[in-house]
Amino acid sequence: MQVALLISGIARQHTERNIKAMLPHFGEDCFFATWSSHTNEFSDLFRTSTYEEPTIQYNPWTDTRCECASPKYHAYRKEFESGKYPKGHKLEHATKQLIGHALQLRDIPVEYDLIVRARWDTYVSSRVDFTKYLEEAYNDNKAIGFAIRGGRHTDINTFKEYQGQYWTNETPQSVSRDWMYWLNDNLIIHRRDAFDVDKALRLDKQSRLLPAEYGWYQMLSVDDNHKCVYGGAAIDRFVRR
Repeated sequence: MQVALLISGIARQHTERNIKAMLPHFGEDCFFATWSSHTNEFSDLFRTSTYEEPTIQYNPWTDTRCECASPKYHAYRKEFESGKYPKGHKLEHATKQLIGHALQLRDIPVEYDLIVRARWDTYVSSRVDFTKYLEEAYNDNKAIGFAIRGGRHTDINTFKEYQGQYWTNETPQSVSRDWMYWLNDNLIIHRRDAFDVDKALRLDKQSRLLPAEYGWYQMLSVDDNHKCVYGGAAIDRFVRR
């Protein structure tokens, strides 16, 4: 098992702090990527690979040619169709994170067989131990995603595993929606061979790549062999320290 930490997206404030927090957990083999149109003083601090930012030809919430069975996804679709989100809203670009990961993964050395994917603004706790999740992802070929969620689990310093279950619109709101056709995406651990780079790029061209957590599930979960975990990692602006 050889671990590579892949950081992609747009470099923002606190990047040095965030990266410093990740390295003790995942090792020094860290690769950085951003869009060529978004390089800045933060990305320039690192040897950052750049890629041309893709032009999204479809709204992945309303125009995708791939059906998503998640009622939560369809709730987003209704909100778009009702006009809640203006045209050009950032959510329309939620497939770019998957495309960026595919391009970066394609270019790293072949010897890395376990991948930790994070954003530049992902922060991880120093009080948790990811070892069992690294081993589980590798040994069971299971994608494991981390995040915190207001109202459910906001403590980044402890793990809370969600035991996934299927639900309907009648399921009580006390039951988490963050597993069904969904993979938490603030930080994801997956085997390299679990993510098909060509498939991701092909689905995008076919207007079939789903957005954000639904897209990560689409790419990384086979027969729901994935795990969603609260705690451990989160987007830094949501972390209560």
